[in-house]
Amino acid sequence: MSALFSSAVRRANAAVLEHLADTEVVLDGLVGARGVWREPHELALGMVDTSGPSVMVAADAHPEIRRGLMVERAGVDYRVIAAEPDGFGMVSLRLERA
Repeated sequence: MSALFSSAVRRANAAVLEHLADTEVVLDGLVGARGVWREPHELALGMVDTSGPSVMVAADAHPEIRRGLMVERAGVDYRVIAAEPDGFGMVSLRLERA
């Protein structure tokens, strides 16, 4: 990735979190991060699209984002069941209650 493009991506990600972040999470009990929280939602006819909540954070919010990472939000503990990087510096963490 060129330095100019990398810089633009970092600025875009910072802007996304600045304007859309609606939660604070703690990763592995140590690192605080701002993120965009998504509750599970249903499709038409009661079909469930996702089984649990997810949160989108900066990929560099924690040095080792992985399955099994513990996430705390508002006093509730979750475990990462899938980490889905977008390839541009953000990662969506699919969660289950711990």
